[in-house]
Amino acid sequence: MTSAHSAAMWMRYPAFLRERLLHGSAGSLHLLQAASDMLSALETAPVADRMFWWHTGRELLLAAWEDDCLNIRLGGQLLELDGHARRQEGRPWLSGALRSALQALQQSGAVPENLRYYQRLAAQGDYGRCMRYLDGERAKHGDNIWWVQQVCAVGELTGNAEWSLEHVRRYAATAPQALQPVLAYAGAGLWLCAGRADTAEAVLEQLHAQAGEVTAAGMLCGVAARLGHIRQLQGHSHEALRLWQDVLRVRPFHVSLALRAHAVRGGLHVPACSTGLGRVAALLYSYNKAADLDDALSHLAHSAQQLHTIVALDNGSTDGAQGTGAVIDAWADRLGDRMHAVHLPVNIGAPAARNWLMHLPQVAECDFAAYLDDDAALPADWLGHMARAVQVRPAASVWGGKIVDAAAPYIVQSADLHLTMAGSADDTPEQRSVLAGESLVSVRACPFNVSDVHAQVTDWGQFDYIRPCISVTGCCHLFRTADLLDSGDFSLMFSPTQYDDLEHDLRMATQGRHACYTGFLTVRHMKRTGKAVRMSAAQYGNGAGNKYKLHNMYPPESIVRLRRAELDMLERHLLETLADAG
Repeated sequence: MTSAHSAAMWMRYPAFLRERLLHGSAGSLHLLQAASDMLSALETAPVADRMFWWHTGRELLLAAWEDDCLNIRLGGQLLELDGHARRQEGRPWLSGALRSALQALQQSGAVPENLRYYQRLAAQGDYGRCMRYLDGERAKHGDNIWWVQQVCAVGELTGNAEWSLEHVRRYAATAPQALQPVLAYAGAGLWLCAGRADTAEAVLEQLHAQAGEVTAAGMLCGVAARLGHIRQLQGHSHEALRLWQDVLRVRPFHVSLALRAHAVRGGLHVPACSTGLGRVAALLYSYNKAADLDDALSHLAHSAQQLHTIVALDNGSTDGAQGTGAVIDAWADRLGDRMHAVHLPVNIGAPAARNWLMHLPQVAECDFAAYLDDDAALPADWLGHMARAVQVRPAASVWGGKIVDAAAPYIVQSADLHLTMAGSADDTPEQRSVLAGESLVSVRACPFNVSDVHAQVTDWGQFDYIRPCISVTGCCHLFRTADLLDSGDFSLMFSPTQYDDLEHDLRMATQGRHACYTGFLTVRHMKRTGKAVRMSAAQYGNGAGNKYKLHNMYPPESIVRLRRAELDMLERHLLETLADAG
């Protein structure tokens, strides 16, 4: 496929689909919504494009199932579309092997009627009890594959992929032959999560050999994309690119894969020389987290010689003489003049601590300033990856990396963040689209949020690229110091913490600035996020209150304008990427 053809194909998609896929083309829920939008809008499609929309919607649904291949309901929807294709086109859509596998999936279980207790455990993040409960349900209902699907999800979330694999193995021992490829495909993902890329590779190679050519309506797109990921991990970029090109030929809508292939082809995954950044300040603040901070500083020490200064602020910690303050002093002694310690008598909150640090004289004399969380473990080459991102996107004002769960590093806590707004349930896909025009429905839509595509799927490299975005996480972000100082302080409205970094990025966006994300900088974060975190009532209340403040600082009309500007920026970047691929 030529670069001109790729760009033309992309512009054939309706605005509402382009808008959704610009945020990413991964995640079962995300792709399911994209498929639903396409298929529900068929009647409004131009006659010349109706068949194109129909094929795209079907392939999107298949991609959604590939990201959750034990999902009984999704499998049933694929079979329904296959039946519709038979009636409308006189021939089946799905390959014979996949149709047989999906039929076996339908016959292998059902969603239980009463799930209240299990759902309560999951909502509380009590995954130890979840695992024990699932062990019991599997023992009682060993033939119901729905429980195996839950075992896989919980095993990934908790970092217990081996536990999930054992359940999959036991289930596969008596499962129908037609279902074995699907179970093997699910197992390959678990093997990668377990740190066994070699075993995952062997499974995927066998599935790839059995399936033959990559075509639409077969499972091989998912197999080829994942196999390409492992090839890239092994340093075999040429093989990875060949596999990914096969997928992109069938799925031109696969934005995430197109971005990744472009990055690998251009060598953007290789760190640049960090000296290109000039003088860099690394800034940390901490409150009563001595052990985590000690670990964070031990990782940061590997790059200390490349930094102009490191400043660590003890935010009024009360954990004793051997606590947070002592950790900061000990590291300041080890690193000498390169590190400065700041001790505050009281906790002034995260936004004020950020402001205190950014206005220090030794920070003002630096070209760049990086805020780092006190529980983030940076790789030794983090500055090189930041330097590469600055080189690729010099017009940005802030750059950030991919944050993963330290206990389960295949779970992405944060990647490139993009603005989203929820429209009315009665809105058509066209009415929800900002790219199609600023409709009154879109302007009324509220509240806004940031995209969560990264939270919907195990990391197979879907977020390994460099591109602009509206925001990057405050866990590890690098500012151009002049832009940081010019854009103003972090808002004290968000004390003691939460959303102050997002609000600062939104404020920069209103000033015509933007952020840049690099997925090649992977930072391990000690804090469990999402459903894996159990918050106290006070913590939850503070978070909800700060979110309310954020929504009221940026009215819907302002967010619509920011979204439109960001989507235009993302689409320009994608079209440049597709053009460069030729």
